[in-house]
Amino acid sequence: MKRLWKVEKLHQFNGHHQGIYGLAFEAESGCLFSSGADGFVVRWKPGVSDQGELIARIPEPVFVLLSLRKDILLAGTAHGFIYVIQFGKNPGVRILNAHSGGVFALVKTASGEGWYSGGKDGYLLEWNNLGSWTLGKKCSEESLRCISVAGDKIAAGFSDYHIREWKPFNGGEPVHDIIAHHNSVFSIAYSKDGRWLFSGGRDAALKQWDVQNGLQLLREVPAHWSHINHLDVSPNGNMIATASMDKTIRIWEAETLELLKVIDATKTEAHNSSVNRVVWLDHERIASCADDRTIRVFRIFPAD
Repeated sequence: MKRLWKVEKLHQFNGHHQGIYGLAFEAESGCLFSSGADGFVVRWKPGVSDQGELIARIPEPVFVLLSLRKDILLAGTAHGFIYVIQFGKNPGVRILNAHSGGVFALVKTASGEGWYSGGKDGYLLEWNNLGSWTLGKKCSEESLRCISVAGDKIAAGFSDYHIREWKPFNGGEPVHDIIAHHNSVFSIAYSKDGRWLFSGGRDAALKQWDVQNGLQLLREVPAHWSHINHLDVSPNGNMIATASMDKTIRIWEAETLELLKVIDATKTEAHNSSVNRVVWLDHERIASCADDRTIRVFRIFPAD
């Protein structure tokens, strides 16, 4: 018998003046960070306060965020800069000139001793925690839109429709290079055990790839009516959340890509414009941000 799921809206955060593009969660402190077209970088504490704290004001849109550690946040901007924002006892901001064009992807290395960035210039860069890039490769003439890491594996999705994978990244050629979608690949994520890679993009398809067999396609579903802007795998690895330009968030079973729940404005007080990013906070709660200038937190739980 198919299990039924319920959705409960827990929080709505307001304060951004324009569309919100970036979300990052720092599990140790329980803080959620947001950024968007207004250049504001804001810290929120779900379940503690509905009021956000402005931690940086950047003079251009901020596309992507990465919580590097409890007191350091990275912000990738429309003009190719990475802002290293330190707060707490020793606040400060350092600006790194990273890409020629927007920064679209920021992900920690597997060791946690640095991070990867990707952007409009098609470069994949590896950085150490001192803020110096140590490896770099131009992978495409089109934009690098997304990155995922699992152990020694790193995969990147591009606007040339490809997914490329390295084992490990050493500045050389990828070990796998596939045409994955019919248009730009906007988001990818490895499963928690590293066996699968999930991808979504402009063609609105959600796909599951067999990592152990050279990124062989296992499953594909027409997931949304419009672009999949972002996807994220739950901490327990059981579910995937997808965020779409069609104004919905959809929850999927990770193994089978079975649709479990649609979160939309008609039933759950969800967003009324393009949903740009979705992040799991724990095995039940997700946070999302949208062009409607709001951040919303939902709880997904069994109906029985």
